Amino acid sequence: MKNFIVIFFLFVISTNSYAQNKLKEADFIGNVRFLKADSSTINLERTNVQMKTKATGSKMWLGIGSSKAFVEVPGKSAKNRFSSNSVIKFIVRVADNDLDPMSIVSIFEYKIKGKNRRAEFGKVNNLFGNSSSGLKRLDFEGEKYGENSYIITLNSNDVGEYGIIVNNPNLERDDSNLIVYSFAID
Repeated sequence: MKNFIVIFFLFVISTNSYAQNKLKEADFIGNVRFLKADSSTINLERTNVQMKTKATGSKMWLGIGSSKAFVEVPGKSAKNRFSSNSVIKFIVRVADNDLDPMSIVSIFEYKIKGKNRRAEFGKVNNLFGNSSSGLKRLDFEGEKYGENSYIITLNSNDVGEYGIIVNNPNLERDDSNLIVYSFAID
């Protein structure tokens, strides 16, 4: 009987500790967290930014200039830094994980511009009427997790500064106030 009681208490203790280590979904839609190997998570640096536009030069009034749209994050480097030798995974809470994660989650590379990190989303040449996307998006694999999340695994770990934007397809997009999560790979 004593053995049974000891085994029972060990079983209860082990299931309780397992439940505490189990990965949980983020609290709010749009949250992004780094997923560590032990299934714990780290909050990423989060910044509210505004989409900016800029016309090049004084030739814009002649119709021969161009304009570009970009976001800019203060500081040359992210606080969250991960090794290029490790598997880099994120857990992302979304409104509906039945959609393709590539249509909701954008992971992109920043360029350092002065004291800030900048990601150019697009450029339009007014003279020739052509446009281009300046955004270098990272390829990733996404798998459903829980009721409303994805586990995102980067396919490459190139050194650089990166940002993540999570779109909510249930809301009208408002580029005047975007939340960008930032990280770096060393």
